[in-house]
Amino acid sequence: MAYLKVNDINKAHMRNDEHFQFHTEILRTLESVSIEKLKIPILLEQYKIAFNKLDDGLKKIVKSEYTKQIHEEDKARDEVFHALTTISKGYLLHPANEKKEAARRLKIVFDTYGNIAGKPLNEQTSALHNILQDLDGQYKSDLVRLGIVDLSDALKLRNDALSVLVAKRYDELSEKTNVVVKDARIKLDAVYDEICEQIYALWRVEGEYIHEKVTISLNTIIDKYRAIMNMRVGKKNHKEEEKK
Repeated sequence: MAYLKVNDINKAHMRNDEHFQFHTEILRTLESVSIEKLKIPILLEQYKIAFNKLDDGLKKIVKSEYTKQIHEEDKARDEVFHALTTISKGYLLHPANEKKEAARRLKIVFDTYGNIAGKPLNEQTSALHNILQDLDGQYKSDLVRLGIVDLSDALKLRNDALSVLVAKRYDELSEKTNVVVKDARIKLDAVYDEICEQIYALWRVEGEYIHEKVTISLNTIIDKYRAIMNMRVGKKNHKEEEKK
């Protein structure tokens, strides 16, 4: 039997916002499993403590020069997304079957991610990033058929702009709490790495299905953040090439 390992990811290269959101999703996944089944109660408790210390460090800045900009950009992004989904939904009643079918396929994409507006800011950004990848891929022809490619493009611009502002705010925060945050990140990553090793060991020794399931869930999260980091690095390299 082949045993999966939790995939590696360079957490040190993550921005503070990426790093915190990454561990938020990891912790949520681990907490969704029964402690008795997971069999790492002490490590999980250590992970929560380390996570909360990082959270405290990041909250030390109550106000930021970017907060107002982020609020305004988030509102603008919500408006574009609402326009995209509302106009697309209207085509469900269109008499032309090809337009109606295009609208139906797009509705499936939007419904997959649930209530985007009700999610925390970073989760909205992450969900919209995934939606935009779908829209720019196999559903691009549906956008063209309904004549709403411009709204999809506008949503991408808003989502990227908001990501930049959030990153700047967290970078500002990290400058002012550099020592605290850096130390908290290192400790949190260390406990996380130990948890990944223990899950793999328990799966091999005990053969519990739950450890396989958790490993797959963690790898899904890791793959998403790898893609986000690669996209950021790719944009940076592209800008450097343009300067040259």
